[in-house]
Amino acid sequence: MTKGLAKTVYKEAYAGKGPRYNYLFYREFKKHFPPPKLIIYGIDYFIYSLESNRLLIARLGVDLKQNEHLAKPLLLLSNKARFDDLLDRGLLFVEEKYFRGGSMGHGRDQAFMNRYVGISSPQSLMEDKPPRFVRAPFRKFPGREGVYLERLLEELQRDQVRVCLLILPDHIGTLKTNFNQRKFKKDVQRWARDFRNVFICDFCAPESFPLSKSEYFLNGGYGRANSHLSKAGASRLNALLIKELQKRMGDW
Repeated sequence: MTKGLAKTVYKEAYAGKGPRYNYLFYREFKKHFPPPKLIIYGIDYFIYSLESNRLLIARLGVDLKQNEHLAKPLLLLSNKARFDDLLDRGLLFVEEKYFRGGSMGHGRDQAFMNRYVGISSPQSLMEDKPPRFVRAPFRKFPGREGVYLERLLEELQRDQVRVCLLILPDHIGTLKTNFNQRKFKKDVQRWARDFRNVFICDFCAPESFPLSKSEYFLNGGYGRANSHLSKAGASRLNALLIKELQKRMGDW
C-alpha cells in the first residue's frame, strides 16, 4: 500500500480492535501526531457485533472499572466476534510458533502489523452450495460499539480527515449466508450521507471483486458467516483499492 500510493501508510487494524478501541486510539494518536490525510476503515456485515478487547483498551490508559458497561451476550450468534477473535489469534499463534519464530503481542507491534499480509495455507472453504444452510441476520446499529464508530466519524470530520469505508470481500457462499446485505449496505450508505468526509469502497460484490475465486479465500462458504482472504486475495484487494483511492483522492 505504501509503495502503491507513494504515501506513508500505517496499519493499526488487528483482531480485537473494534470501533471502541479505534475511537480511543485516535484520540490518543492526536495528542502526539497531526491528523492523517486519509483513514481506511474496514467494515463488514458484523460491524455492530464487534467488541473490542478489554486488555487492548486498557493499554490506552482507560479505566475499565469506571468506563461504560458493555452489554453481555445473550445468543450464540452475538458471540461471533469473540469466536472470530479466538480463531484469528489461534491461527496467528500457529503461524508464529511454527513458521516464523518469535514473540507474540502483535496487536501492539507496529512493525509486525505492517508486514503481516495473511496466512497462505488454506483452511476450511465450503464451496458447494448445500440444499439448506444456516443464514446469519444483520445486527443493526448501535449493537455493541456502534456509538463509538459514530463518535470516531464525528471526530474525523472535525479534523477534516477523509475516510474510506472499505467493505471487505467475503467468499460468495459467506455473502449468501449473510443474507441481509441490503440492510447492511443501506446502513453503510447512511454514514457516507451523514458525514461529508466519508466515501465507500465496496468490494463485497461480485462485480467489484471475484468472490467465487477459491484461491482468494482461506475459509468461509455456504453456512459459514465469516471468511478471510488468502495472501493472493489480499494482494488482489490491495491492487484494486489503490486504483480506487487514486481515482477518488486525486492529487493528494
